[in-house]
Amino acid sequence: MDELFPNAKIKAGLKIMAEVDAINKSTINTGGNILIAVAKSFQLDDDELSRMKKFVEAGNGVVILSEHYSENILDFFGVKDTLQTIKNYSLKDTIPNQPLYLQFNDSIHSFRFSGIPANHTFQFKDTLMESIAVLGYSGQKNHPNLLAYEKNQGIWFIHHSPIVFSNYFMLQNQNRAYYELLLSYLNEYPNSVSWFNYFTKSENETTQKETWTSLLKYPALRYAFFILLGLLLVYTLFQSKRKQRIIPPRESNANASLEFAETVGLLYLNTGNHKNLSDKMIQFYLENMRMKFGIRFKLSDDAFVEMLSRKTGHSRVETKSFVDYLIYIRQNSDIAETDIKHLYHQIQKFSTYGNTPL
Repeated sequence: MDELFPNAKIKAGLKIMAEVDAINKSTINTGGNILIAVAKSFQLDDDELSRMKKFVEAGNGVVILSEHYSENILDFFGVKDTLQTIKNYSLKDTIPNQPLYLQFNDSIHSFRFSGIPANHTFQFKDTLMESIAVLGYSGQKNHPNLLAYEKNQGIWFIHHSPIVFSNYFMLQNQNRAYYELLLSYLNEYPNSVSWFNYFTKSENETTQKETWTSLLKYPALRYAFFILLGLLLVYTLFQSKRKQRIIPPRESNANASLEFAETVGLLYLNTGNHKNLSDKMIQFYLENMRMKFGIRFKLSDDAFVEMLSRKTGHSRVETKSFVDYLIYIRQNSDIAETDIKHLYHQIQKFSTYGNTPL
């Protein structure tokens, strides 16, 4: 999200309707805010639906990805769940190469992934309303799974397959483009972007406050609480003096950074993301040289070649050839696995002084 919305304040949200109400009541920055929610079920009552509609029509964006929607949301978009959708909730087996389609501008982009079935779809009750657009499909064009309501430069998406916003989906077959294209429909320079993940349980801040308020509201409970707190403090002070023990020295943790780097490297290599891997290898090497020797020059500078040659003990001709190769890899967008292996050996060679590791 930092890449798509570089100027926005990006934060994790707790209650989506609380944020909708706060922005609706605000007299500044009422437009240009984005809310993104991923949920197993998304339910609104009629009053909440009216407030959400007001939020969107003020020029804001809402993206909801859920397997279940309340009836009033479906009625607002003029759709209903298909029988196929209901049946698919009980499926546990995986299906290879499931197709998903997303319309962006005048093109239909296709995506495929393997996993638990994601062909939850909508079915229109009547003809498509003018303010509602179909932007995504699951399997076939008569199986819409992504709808958009647009008005006054605001937009509200409802999506029937939350899995498209998961790492599991995006790491297959360059499917990250699905996420990028979908969010590209939204305001390019929003004031804020809030992310709500209702698949992950989190403590409710309001409930937490109410619990403590209830505990301290009654005098008897309040006095009992403070007495117990004082007794616990006294007990801790006396017991800490009586039962002090020699703490044996702990062995220092092993440095697992190399194993971690190897694991991440294998992940990029196995997924065929050679360009990304090569950029990270070069960046890591240059950062390593900066930390060890304070080399801060750019690759294209002759001073960098001269200092790197001195520090690594290789000839200036060899060092210049190595630096030119790094520049070539950075500028080349088509990186093969053989290039990765050659780049690795070259970096290893110029990470030593003669035959001695730096």
